[in-house]
Amino acid sequence: MAFINGTVINFTDGKSGIVGSKIGEGGQGEVYYVNYDGKPMAFKWYNKCRPSTEFVDNLKKNVSRITPDDTFLWPIAVVENEMGVGYVMNLVEPKNKSLSKFIVNKCHFKDEFTVINAAINLCVAFQKLHLKGLAYFDLNDGNFFFDPDTGEVQIGDNDNVSSANNNVSNIGGKRGYMAPEVVMGASPNRYTDFYSLAIILFRLFFIDHPLQGKAMEKIPCLTPRAIEYLFGINPTFIFDPKNKENRATKEYSPNALSRWGEVPEFIRAAFLRAFSHECQIDPQSRIIENEWIRLLSRWRSYLNVCPDCKKYTYIEPQDFGKCKVCACKRAIHWMQIGHKEYIPLVAGQTIYESQIGKEGHFTVVAKIVSAKGSNNVLGIRNLSEMEWCVTYGTQKVIIPPGKAFPLCDSMSIMFSNIKEVKIRLVSPR
Repeated sequence: MAFINGTVINFTDGKSGIVGSKIGEGGQGEVYYVNYDGKPMAFKWYNKCRPSTEFVDNLKKNVSRITPDDTFLWPIAVVENEMGVGYVMNLVEPKNKSLSKFIVNKCHFKDEFTVINAAINLCVAFQKLHLKGLAYFDLNDGNFFFDPDTGEVQIGDNDNVSSANNNVSNIGGKRGYMAPEVVMGASPNRYTDFYSLAIILFRLFFIDHPLQGKAMEKIPCLTPRAIEYLFGINPTFIFDPKNKENRATKEYSPNALSRWGEVPEFIRAAFLRAFSHECQIDPQSRIIENEWIRLLSRWRSYLNVCPDCKKYTYIEPQDFGKCKVCACKRAIHWMQIGHKEYIPLVAGQTIYESQIGKEGHFTVVAKIVSAKGSNNVLGIRNLSEMEWCVTYGTQKVIIPPGKAFPLCDSMSIMFSNIKEVKIRLVSPR
């Protein structure tokens, strides 16, 4: 049943809504604007077929659950009557655009930094979902909406979310985004979510599909049998270093070909692993959100403006400050966190809470600044709300919020008793 503009509907929470114009239509039903309790929202109505009792019960349970994260357009209230079932949720913000539009080049992120933030936002949201024992089951390019200027995300279609071990909707997912075992008939779970997330991340950065390369030349039409072969029986990464039968081509993978060499080696290594034969056949070996977040945060910290050519580039420790654009080298300070994490300290670099052991992936605690009158003398400014204790030589100095201190080799900073970091100067070879 299609709704007429102005129809009044009553929800199980005792509130009512006035249906407006149709927003869109999908495989399960239609989505309308609705004035719910005096607020503009979205209303999904299952008009294709009435959902099962188990599905409706889970939908009501999701309403009673606290949303895992504000990025999810979580079910707020349910309507269930003799005509059917539906639920109300927040609207996608007008500034946010579907990932599908980025893939077809109708939308573009502001810059590389923003794309990385978008990926971190997505991983953080799904990490919170999975930590609650839930799974999404249907990650695809139509369910994620990104702000092109900030990378902030909103996630739709949360009616299918349920316990990671109980897919009440019996949904498998969208073609091209399902894990191989789901393509072959298995039920999705949080491990298949991990695989689908890797596909989404690849398409965020490289646009093209990670499993559609040269093998497509032999497939004039994506029939069910062809889909089963490409994504289920023999899923082969387009940059697989050993198996060349599905390598990236200019026809099917032009964006991936041009961008693959422009990302850090450790990011390429992560995708090689995510789509390796091992991860195809062993779901428990797949990359989880926490590892993606760590790798993406590392990439974000390596992305800086070159002091010489003023172009964005990524600077890695093993390159001794070499710019990937102009190839100039210079002495550069590095912040060593623990024994693995290194952050290049270039003017403009920001340090986030998550890099010093706290939770804020977007909360800035420090910034690298140039000294007045000299671009060659750098300092670190305290942008946190706590005092720092800086040690250099035999001296200890307290740096209050808002103040900066010159960088020097072999200094260390104690961020409010959270984590001590070391600063080292690396000279070019």
